[in-house]
Amino acid sequence: MEHLRMNGAYWGLTALDLMGKLNTVDVDEVVSWVLSCQHESGCSIFYFVCLDREYLLSVGEFSL
Repeated sequence: MEHLRMNGAYWGLTALDLMGKLNTVDVDEVVSWVLSCQHESGCSIFYFVCLDREYLLSVGEFSL
């Protein structure tokens, strides 16, 4: 079920960002939740970039 919640969070954050309302979200809570869902294969970069937390990402986690 976590994949459905992650998808909902993605679209919800995207909608809030488009409406200029991203500041209504508790950023630390979202980042904490995303990190708790992370698998060895990586995580979604979107959440960290959108929430200005890209410094939490490790470069070695991603491949091009």
